[in-house]
Amino acid sequence: MSDQIFTAVDIETTGLDPASDGIVEIGAVKFTATGEVIDEFATLVNTPGSSESARAVHQIQDQDLDGAPDLAAVLPALLDFIRGTVLVAHNLDFEEPFLTAAFQRHGPVLPAISAVCTLQTCRRQLEGRAFSLKAMFKTATGNWLENHHSALADARATAQILQWLVKTAPSMLYLSGPPAAEIRPRATHQCSTKPRPAPKGATLAAVVDSLPHSSTGLTGDPIEFALYKEALSRHLEGGRLSVADVNTLAEHARRTRVTGNQLRELHRQRWEAAFPDEAHADWSQLAQPRRCEMLAVAKALGVPDIFEPLQEVILAKTEPAPPPESRYLKGIRIGLSGESPEILALKEQAVGHGASVAVKITKTVVWLATTTPKSTDRTHNKARELNIPIIDAAEAKRRLDEALASAELDIFERRRQYQLFESERQREREEQDAYWRPTWRDIELTFDKPATGFE
Repeated sequence: MSDQIFTAVDIETTGLDPASDGIVEIGAVKFTATGEVIDEFATLVNTPGSSESARAVHQIQDQDLDGAPDLAAVLPALLDFIRGTVLVAHNLDFEEPFLTAAFQRHGPVLPAISAVCTLQTCRRQLEGRAFSLKAMFKTATGNWLENHHSALADARATAQILQWLVKTAPSMLYLSGPPAAEIRPRATHQCSTKPRPAPKGATLAAVVDSLPHSSTGLTGDPIEFALYKEALSRHLEGGRLSVADVNTLAEHARRTRVTGNQLRELHRQRWEAAFPDEAHADWSQLAQPRRCEMLAVAKALGVPDIFEPLQEVILAKTEPAPPPESRYLKGIRIGLSGESPEILALKEQAVGHGASVAVKITKTVVWLATTTPKSTDRTHNKARELNIPIIDAAEAKRRLDEALASAELDIFERRRQYQLFESERQREREEQDAYWRPTWRDIELTFDKPATGFE
């Protein structure tokens, strides 16, 4: 298995019967078992008439299919995409009849293709309670599946599940049947596609990520793409993007019908144009506020190869967090009078642990430390008026030390309680994960053993 090139395929359909229902969306990811994504293909298909129950699952309305290609145009391009690879699906028993029926109706002739069902593989190889796409994606990645029942998102999830199976198998996994041929460049059969972007309300970065990651560019909608370029330049004037700007651009981007790679490259160019003096400079030498502005724009545009290294520079240049003891006396306000070494030492100790030193004596001052307790100046008289204790440096030192010791004990107890709480939560999480986490069988089953729990 580890030597093969795979294509994970997922389809959304108008219903459940291959004889009468059709394909409304196709997503495909070409990848290696080691995790390298080679290419992606995704499009809506102009097959209106989804049943109410189907629409409830895939959320594709008939009006969303305006401008999408017909299945007869999509199939040759899909066949070119998967040719020479091992087909992978999570529940191949569902995908295979629909794909077979589609090729029989519209051509071209579907050749013999080696295929793997990750659902069947999981059920035969693993002992567990749930083998659904969502459950196995969580097992494989530790994350919950987003945009479930979007064909491209589900194909990506299937690819990650297969990679996890190959990586974690206690012994070699073998493919029954002829090996796939070596990967070949995408052939000449191309069609005008309409990828489905992230749902409305998603961030601009999420829209970019939801579109196919492919080096093969799409013509898309030239008018909408031109409008998007214009809007992007306009909103990026000044090198800043507001939340409203990002939301507006996300809606524009959804209508371009190009790939995520094309949008990402455009965003890179516009980001560099927005920061002409800093884009290729030594980022470590820039002012921190400017670096943060550049990072915020790169993140909003969904350009990880800019914001990830820029974020590393920012983190490296960020001042380390102050130690916990610097906040032990936070909320305590004291008064100091005099410039003697003892008073100065008190100020350093108090401020260094979070206390504040009053400029004027008010009722919030807890005590006044002084070397001249009988003085009748304004500071001392105000303290007497407010019944604030007037103490010498030695007594002030004792009170500070006592407050610090009390705060330290309190912080220690809070930390202990928090650690106990976190330990209990971690234990509960581990028990829950262990309950759902599948384990490898000693011997592969020769039949599908259904899950014992909710899928």
